[in-house]
Amino acid sequence: EQAAQYATVSVSTAGDVNGDGFGDLIIGAYGSDPTAGSAAGRSYVVFGKTGGAAVDLAAVAAGNGGFVIDGQNAGDSSGRSVAAAGDVNGDGLDDLIVGAPNADVDGTGGAGAVFVFAGTSVITNLRNTVATLAHSSPTTNANVGFSLSSVPGQADSTGHRRDEVVAGAPGANRIYVFLCTGLDGDRASD
Repeated sequence: EQAAQYATVSVSTAGDVNGDGFGDLIIGAYGSDPTAGSAAGRSYVVFGKTGGAAVDLAAVAAGNGGFVIDGQNAGDSSGRSVAAAGDVNGDGLDDLIVGAPNADVDGTGGAGAVFVFAGTSVITNLRNTVATLAHSSPTTNANVGFSLSSVPGQADSTGHRRDEVVAGAPGANRIYVFLCTGLDGDRASD
């Protein structure tokens, strides 16, 4: 792929995103320059398999052994943090969360954003896919999505059985915990 994309700064298990019975990986490369522009960022989803061969990110970007999720706008730093989301939409497939901490949202510079991508057994390249914007901040330079994690359904803090997403926003000195009730384009609640 390209130099200075900062691939592997953020790496996480991804659960079984495509439902093939093998665990997958997600690798963030927040300095990547995909079609959206400089430092839009990119995340590589690598499908699990048997054997121990090295992963070729250029092959994954071409759709062999995985797929990529590209940042939406120059400077977003999408992929600065990546994580397994568990099954936030309750469809039986594991979902992904990708942080874009420098994204401008609703006119707020550097608010940051967390995007949720639904797992699917029919994988296509997500270069031009608009994900569900799960959470952002009204605070300039909050950098929501700088760090990410999920809380398994058994430990759900609201009494729900769906997994929750946790996002760090160091610019606002806050941590957001939110429940994704579905992946229909609506923002999740705090």
